Amino acid sequence: MVKPDLRHKIQRPDNALTKLQQELIKLGGKETCAYKAWEDIMEYITFLEAKLDRKNLNFRKMKKHIKELEEMTK
Repeated sequence: MVKPDLRHKIQRPDNALTKLQQELIKLGGKETCAYKAWEDIMEYITFLEAKLDRKNLNFRKMKKHIKELEEMTK
C-alpha cells in the first residue's frame, strides 16, 4: 500500500463518488451487497472527515491558547 502524501490537502471527489454510486445502482440496484458496502464506505468516510475537522478545531484552539499564554508571559 502506498502512503499518501499528507503535505497537500486533497478535496473530496464528490462528482466521482456520485458517478460511482450511479454505476453501482445500474449494475444491480440498491439491494446488492456492493451497494450496501458502498453505503458503509461512505458512512466511514463521513465519520473520518468529521473526526478530522474536530481534531483540526481542537488544534487551532490549542495554538490560540498557547499564543495567549506566550503573550501573557512577555
